[in-house]
Amino acid sequence: MGDRTDVGRDLLSVALDHMTNGIVVLDENETVLLVNERMHRLFALPPGAIVPGTTLAQLLEHVGRSVGWDTARVARVLDNHRSWKRAGTDRQLDHHYDDGTVLRIVYRPYPGRGGVLTYDDITQEAQRATLARARTDAARQFRGDVGETVGGVARVAAAIRARGDDAAAATDIVAARVGDIAGLSAQASTGMAAAADAAGRLNDTIGEAADAIDDAAGVAGQAREAAERSNAAVAKLADHARAIGPVLDQIGALAAQSRLLAINATIEAARAGEAGQGFRVVAQEARLLTDQISRAAGGISDHVDAIRDGVGEVAGAHAVIRGRLNDVHARAAAVRTMMQAERVEVAAVARAAREIAGNGDLAVRHAHALEDAHRRLDAAFRDVTAQVDAAERQVSQLVDGADRFWSMHLAAHHDAG
Repeated sequence: MGDRTDVGRDLLSVALDHMTNGIVVLDENETVLLVNERMHRLFALPPGAIVPGTTLAQLLEHVGRSVGWDTARVARVLDNHRSWKRAGTDRQLDHHYDDGTVLRIVYRPYPGRGGVLTYDDITQEAQRATLARARTDAARQFRGDVGETVGGVARVAAAIRARGDDAAAATDIVAARVGDIAGLSAQASTGMAAAADAAGRLNDTIGEAADAIDDAAGVAGQAREAAERSNAAVAKLADHARAIGPVLDQIGALAAQSRLLAINATIEAARAGEAGQGFRVVAQEARLLTDQISRAAGGISDHVDAIRDGVGEVAGAHAVIRGRLNDVHARAAAVRTMMQAERVEVAAVARAAREIAGNGDLAVRHAHALEDAHRRLDAAFRDVTAQVDAAERQVSQLVDGADRFWSMHLAAHHDAG
């Protein structure tokens, strides 16, 4: 009986080692009961790293070191396993590693007895699925692009036909007007010659007007200089008027002092009695004289103030006149510049008119050449229309081919998936 048990264990060990999945059997206390070698190879663990008796926490620490998890990550994964156990239902998840490896982890609980973890490397399967999805998306995009291209080609073709019809109609109208162009070209030649002569006369008139503007600008400049000289004289007059003020102030002060002295003399004469009677008369006359001087000084001051005000008004008027003369001078210069530019433009018009007049015969020859170009253009429009029709047929064939490719390959693959 014991030999049969040993043989059974050996067979189980061999079977586990040859399985493509990594397998870990846990008991109810999160202790490893069985583990196969494939589990070690999947995570590049050294032989014997995980053996019966290893705890789930120790197992996850080994796996975490292998794939580069930190301690917090290992703790979260352990909590996930325990939550699976408490839920008591099968769990499956695909774990994507940084190196591109994809492992499918399946947990199957056995309540009261533990559970089984299997690890399956589905990297190639996931890559094939990704490639299939990418191929399907690319084909779908190609099909959509072809549809958009067909619609665009159809719209362009319709626009080309419409433009071709419009252009053909326009060229017919142009052809009908070629004879008129030849006649009008001859008339234009004669008219342009007359216009060239008129432009020459206008240029001469503008030159005379420019000379008159120059003369006016010279007169304005002379007037501005005279105004500046007059303004300088007015400024001097204002200075003199301002200088009179202090003199009048001194006269007023002297008159006040004289009045005070006359009053004092009158008082002293009154004290002297009869002896000072004559002196009192003189003092009164002196006081009357100082009063007259004060009144005269006040009148002069009023006149001086009026003179200063008048001088100020004259100075302001001179400033306005000087500004106006400056404006006249500037505007004259601007008009002169404009007239010079107009002379250049008129001269250019005259030259252009002479050239147009000289090209009358050439325009007639071009009109005949236009007739020939119309015939060639009409033939080209017909050829373009034929080419557009051919392009539409080829695009329709491309659409049919894309639909067949979709239905034969990608749609079938999509249905199979």
